[in-house]
Formats: sequence, structure tokens, C-alpha cells
Amino acid sequence: ADPLARARDLAQLGFVHASRGDEAGVGISRSCSDGLEERVRPLDGMWVRSREGVRLALGIVSIGLDARANVLANESSVTSGPLAYGYGAFAALASHEPVDVVATVDGRERNMSGWIASVSNSGCFGGGITLVDSSDMSDGIVEVCHVGSLSVVRALPILARVVAGRAKNHPAIEVESARVVSFAAPEGMVAMADGDRVASIPFTVDVAPGVVSVLV
Repeated sequence: ADPLARARDLAQLGFVHASRGDEAGVGISRSCSDGLEERVRPLDGMWVRSREGVRLALGIVSIGLDARANVLANESSVTSGPLAYGYGAFAALASHEPVDVVATVDGRERNMSGWIASVSNSGCFGGGITLVDSSDMSDGIVEVCHVGSLSVVRALPILARVVAGRAKNHPAIEVESARVVSFAAPEGMVAMADGDRVASIPFTVDVAPGVVSVLV
């Protein structure tokens, strides 16, 4: 069966903020902050399509350092989402080696090598950390977030700002809008979203407009 058809058959959702992995709830709250008189709101998701299948993601699809940080945060015993992700980010930094990442953004090939390469729908990850302030789950687009190849000395303060949720408008953090983003290399690199593994390269992310209805 078509995954889009299955998703449209989902029941309307109501979110209660709980646990450390609450980035989906935070992102939904941000996107529903206007027009609260509308009790049910359609919100976008992202289809993640790979050889492993098709997955629906709501928050941010990450590869590289941010994906590794997610894995380490999941393995930690820290109960606070942002603190767990902060631990994961700096633990990942110790072993991270930037690799060549090749992507295509709306048909244009991009070098996404460096520290952070993400596709954002909600703008939030790591239990509620805001990475992309301009993301809106009801605008029909996603945002590509990229921090390129920098020295560790230059990257550390940027990562600290990301973990603290103060990355907005930092000149080293590139953000652009898109509808379809594909990653071609390095093959096998794991992608994480909403706290779980969703794919490995090669994979494609495209917008799933109004795929869920949320009771606000």
C-alpha cells in the first residue's frame, strides 16, 4: 500500500509533552502557536525514502556529527533531552572525522561536507533544542541546515550555541529552503530523525504536506 495513503488514514493526534525525546511536541507547539482557535491543524512531515523502505519523520533528519550525537544521547542515562543531546554532541566530537557529503537540493548538487548536515521540518531536535528557527511545519517546505568544514577550535563554540539553542543567525550556519533533498555519499552513513534511525545513504527526503492532523 502507498505510505502516503496509509499516513492519511492515521487518527488525529494530540500531543502531551513528556520524556526527554520531546522535540516533536516542541516543534508542533511552535508551528501551532498562531491560530489556536483552530482545534485541529494539518501539519507537514517528511518522507525519507531509501533502500530500507519509506519512513515518515516530523522533526529533523540528521547525518554526520548530529546523528552520532543522537545515537550517543540514546545510549546515555541522562534523563533531560537537551542535556543528553549536549553530552552526545561533545562525546561525538571526540571521534568525529568530517567526510565528503554529496547532496542534491531541488536538483542542484551541493557539497554538504563538514560538521552538520540536516533537513529540518520542525526546527527542533535533541529533546527540544531549536536548530532552525525559521522552520514551520505547515509551510510546505523544509530547510537544509549545514555547518561546513571548520577547525575543531572554530566548531566548538558553534556546537555549544546549537546545544544551548542559541544558533539563530550564526554566520557559519547555512540555512536554505527546499522541497526535495537527496544524499548520495558517503554510502552507508546513518541518518537519524525523531530519535531513531530512519535510513542510510543513499536516501531522499521530500515534503509530506499536511500528512498529520494534530489536536492543539
